[in-house]
Amino acid sequence: MTPKDAYMYSAITGSEYLSDHDPALHFSPKGLQSVFALYRSNQLSTGLFACNNNDGIEFYHTTANIAQSRPFIKVEDKYIIPLEVTSSSELSAKQGLYKKLIEAGKEPSNYLVTLIRMDTFGGGLEPFLEYVFCRYYKESGYITENQIPLRYGIGTPDAGAFHMPEIFTKLRDRGYIDQGAFLLELASLSVFGKSNYKAKQENLDEDLVVGEAKPPTVTAQIERQLDKYSSIGLFDRYYRILPSPVRNSSKYGLITFNEIGKITVLDGKIKFPINRIERRLYIAWLENYFKFYLLSNLNWPEFCKILGQKSLKLTKTSVINAVNRLEFDNVLDVLESSLEKF
Repeated sequence: MTPKDAYMYSAITGSEYLSDHDPALHFSPKGLQSVFALYRSNQLSTGLFACNNNDGIEFYHTTANIAQSRPFIKVEDKYIIPLEVTSSSELSAKQGLYKKLIEAGKEPSNYLVTLIRMDTFGGGLEPFLEYVFCRYYKESGYITENQIPLRYGIGTPDAGAFHMPEIFTKLRDRGYIDQGAFLLELASLSVFGKSNYKAKQENLDEDLVVGEAKPPTVTAQIERQLDKYSSIGLFDRYYRILPSPVRNSSKYGLITFNEIGKITVLDGKIKFPINRIERRLYIAWLENYFKFYLLSNLNWPEFCKILGQKSLKLTKTSVINAVNRLEFDNVLDVLESSLEKF
């Protein structure tokens, strides 16, 4: 994989980069770069931002900060190694792999390990299924994310894909996304650069998709979870994400793949109603949500300046309110100027 693709893969699956210096040290950005835990929340999660000791806020796990402390993420192609382990064998298996790489004259940080848990049903590979979903929809022209924020009592969908034509045209025109993008790519432009993708927007339909990933033997559990998501009327389509083909007799769609990796997408048996008022609020929230990721490419003085704050000391509430007031085009203009420095 390219450095950028490997970073996105690691962030979704939790597959860890090995350390060049210590076989016991590994790194993955999975879970580090969140913004909100809930849809339409007024509380920032600890992720891209963090509170300091004086109840202020500052950048924390931005991609730029991570790249500064771990420069290996942005250089050289990376390789994915599937590694079968049990809970008792994981450390020794990683140490053995590390030793083999060193003996072969390789840099361990160019290798990511995807663990296959032989003592866990399904191999612990649900995050890999989430990656398959996200990658499929990215290449279909959507912005995708796993573990998407939703509501208390509803749950956290394993994966979501969003198609918003007006916003996407602006992002593509600037070279900020390819045909589609993993959401985290919006926060990584200052590290991995812009895209050279030039094709015009063809799909002009707004489309929101959600998926739930599980082993095939717990299909009923997936359906109960999708029932919760469909009850609030935000999404156009709902999918079960399964690792092997099954007969699709469900009201929900199915995304699966065979032993050679060929993906099959089957729509569900019914079309679910949409709550138009709630949907409009959700689309507006998504637009603001994307802004946080784009703005994390700036340095802190630039960020404070675009928010109209003269002081470099900000609070969570002031940041949320200021970002929500910003015009999307203004964010793109300021970001364009900042990226010219790289």
